[in-house]
Amino acid sequence: MLLGVRLRSVRVRRGLWVGAARVLICVVCIAEPARLSQPLAIARAAASEVRGAHEDQAAKATGRARAENARAEKTPPEPRRVQHFERWSGTRATPDSLYGFAGLAIAPFGDIVAPGWRLRAGYGRGLYRYSGTRRLSGRDQDLLFVGEVSAYEALLGYQFRYRELTAKAFAGIESVRHRVAPEDPENAVQGTETGIKLALELWQNLGRRGWGAGHAAFSSAFNTFQGGLKAGYRLWERVALGLESGLYAQDETTIGHIGVVIRYQSSLGDIWFSGGLSGDYDRPDAPYASLTYAKRF
Repeated sequence: MLLGVRLRSVRVRRGLWVGAARVLICVVCIAEPARLSQPLAIARAAASEVRGAHEDQAAKATGRARAENARAEKTPPEPRRVQHFERWSGTRATPDSLYGFAGLAIAPFGDIVAPGWRLRAGYGRGLYRYSGTRRLSGRDQDLLFVGEVSAYEALLGYQFRYRELTAKAFAGIESVRHRVAPEDPENAVQGTETGIKLALELWQNLGRRGWGAGHAAFSSAFNTFQGGLKAGYRLWERVALGLESGLYAQDETTIGHIGVVIRYQSSLGDIWFSGGLSGDYDRPDAPYASLTYAKRF
């Protein structure tokens, strides 16, 4: 009996404490709702500020990107710088000759690749040798002669363009000097002569990758003629392969050649290499090799 009364008393007290706690919580929640919701509000505000900052940064980045794209679309591509000059230099060798040359072309009133007037100057120098039988002291003797040649030219010309054809025509003066040792009484090409020089150069694009070129020049100095033909095909972006032939003639000499030509193009200029067979003085089938570098600027 006494045990049952005590149990009921404990339960009543526990119920009173639970009820009092519930009432207190309700009162607090009703009386101070702002204090309990402040941490949540702060968290939500912070999250909102972060999202706003991210969205603002993204909007600014998008705006900058659109502005840059708009400026890029409005800005025209930078035009190619006008080039007024073209220089070249090279060498040509056979078993019996070695010749080096250099030159400069100027377009005084426009681009070097556009139609217009041209000024051109060139210089070359080389050595050669040949043998012959000469009568000395009453008898025939086989002699070896060594020659040295130098040439200067100054030309005025005009460049024409018609579709894929480019033509250059020049006229001017050339001075050529030959010295032979020992002196050869049977060789008329000795001493110094100055005369009129005429030259014609052609270039034809053949489709997207092919090309052909030709040149011919005549000088009244030692009645010199030289000409040649080239044709090639661009195998890769910078490399072309082709064939060439040429003829060189003076008062008493005629030399021809035929060979293979390779052209390499780069931002630093064009490199031409050719090689084959040449009718060179005493050797009608002598090998030859030629290397030329050209640059526009």
